[in-house]
Amino acid sequence: MPVQREVPTLVLPSGGAWLRILLILACVLIMVNLFVHGQGGGQNFLQWTIAVSLTLWVAIRPASSAPVVLLLLTLVMQVFFGKAQLDGRLITLVLLLPLVHQLSALAAVVPLRSAVRWPALIPSVVRCLGAVLVTVLGLLLSHGLGWW
Repeated sequence: MPVQREVPTLVLPSGGAWLRILLILACVLIMVNLFVHGQGGGQNFLQWTIAVSLTLWVAIRPASSAPVVLLLLTLVMQVFFGKAQLDGRLITLVLLLPLVHQLSALAAVVPLRSAVRWPALIPSVVRCLGAVLVTVLGLLLSHGLGWW
């Protein structure tokens, strides 16, 4: 009988904690990207207070409605304060929003101290990349057609 060897795979110790750290990083990058320059001191304080509290809410409770609130806030901020042009800020948001969505879903089901094997994350990575690819192609197509 032939001897079967286990294929070595990358294991993230405390994988749930790593997922939450990545989730916090993605939320912070979204909030920095959405920051509106040229406001008064009180408006800046309010914007940073909302950004920090929403990021903490997403990190502490990824299974709650916090990621949805973050995604909706991002949409509202981009519509009302963003520019209607295809630039680096918009592409960054297109990359980060599906990432926050997938990381929130994973962080909600993976316990903090559990070990995560890399092959278990491949379907989520493929879904995230698919969402980014479809969105970027849609943006480029609509921009090429002159819709905005």
